[in-house]
Amino acid sequence: MRSSLLLALALAVASPLAANWLPVWTPADVHLVVGQTINVQVQVQFSGLLPNVNDPVNESFASDNDQVATAFVIVQDKQRHNVQITAMGPGTAAIRSVVPHGFGNWAWVHITVDCGVEQPIRPVSAVLNGSIGKPVTIAVVSNLEQTVFAWYLGRNGDRSHPLDTSGSVIAFTPNAYGSQYVWVTATSACSTSAAEFRVDVPLPRRRAG
Repeated sequence: MRSSLLLALALAVASPLAANWLPVWTPADVHLVVGQTINVQVQVQFSGLLPNVNDPVNESFASDNDQVATAFVIVQDKQRHNVQITAMGPGTAAIRSVVPHGFGNWAWVHITVDCGVEQPIRPVSAVLNGSIGKPVTIAVVSNLEQTVFAWYLGRNGDRSHPLDTSGSVIAFTPNAYGSQYVWVTATSACSTSAAEFRVDVPLPRRRAG
């Protein structure tokens, strides 16, 4: 808090537009891993630099990089407010005033996001039975944030036959008897993993002569 008040004093000396109210953030420096959510707190306090302590409070703050972390709050009173920060991807971000004034575009909270340990995707069922012309549901289990899925016909690693579909669940329609293979990659901001599936289409039984 002492450092925040010293900051307010320095900025007020430099700018006659300094606001009456100083937002005090606790903590002002956070370190997260992707997918983690925490709360910080903000409360406006009288800066003591301008005489009118009855000026209304109407401030809004947000993250300056939603690809790294999301955060938003509107403060219209002198109470303490919880502000949720959600880590979206590796990098750095800051909580700043939505409409800079008084203290300018100051970074009130510094946010650092690192990659955590991400579990690879896994098939719901790696071997499935199908019939020609009938869709088969193929799915993977994934807890990765902001994941991009890419599907391919063939064995794991063969990207020569991409499928025009996306998401963790697809409908695959076999077009031949025997075994057909489909595989998928899942790419997040921190990792890439893959899973392979086999779809078996049995030959029709011959009728007895």
